[in-house]
Amino acid sequence: FDPGLLTLTDVTVEGNGLVDPPPFYGGGIYSEGATTLTRVTFTNNRAETGGAVFNFGELTMTNCTVSGNTADDGAAIADNGDSANLRLVTTANNTAAPGGGALRSFNAPNLTHTIISHTPASEACTGFGFTSGGSNLDVGTSCGLATATDMQNKDPLLGPLANNGGLTRTHALLLGSPAIDG
Repeated sequence: FDPGLLTLTDVTVEGNGLVDPPPFYGGGIYSEGATTLTRVTFTNNRAETGGAVFNFGELTMTNCTVSGNTADDGAAIADNGDSANLRLVTTANNTAAPGGGALRSFNAPNLTHTIISHTPASEACTGFGFTSGGSNLDVGTSCGLATATDMQNKDPLLGPLANNGGLTRTHALLLGSPAIDG
């Protein structure tokens, strides 16, 4: 919980909210303030809403990986804040209850150069819409990202969450991924 400013860089937020019952909002981070996350990996976090992140303020995520988190709604990220900007963010392998989705929008977050990989693809994004800054890759069409540079109904062909040379684990793009040079 952060009522003011929270900045995280080059860290992993892992294994939070693994109690029964889990926290209602934000298994990894619940923020009401200005939150800036850079090169942060969220994995194995759990909540009712916002498995990894629940935003109720101003959220900026850059070069982040959100993988393997669980929630009934918004398994990766739930945004109910003043603003949310996701740039170069990869969401993959997050588990939501049926109809819950990986990304949950209450307030149209902006996605740019973001990969959304979720099963089923029809439930990757739920809520009240998303805004595209362009060059996003969506495994389905539920996010409604349809600028000329967005790709819908595309499997991003991601490798497993692993150490790929940075300070935190990421999903490497496999040979043939439509996200390469995208």
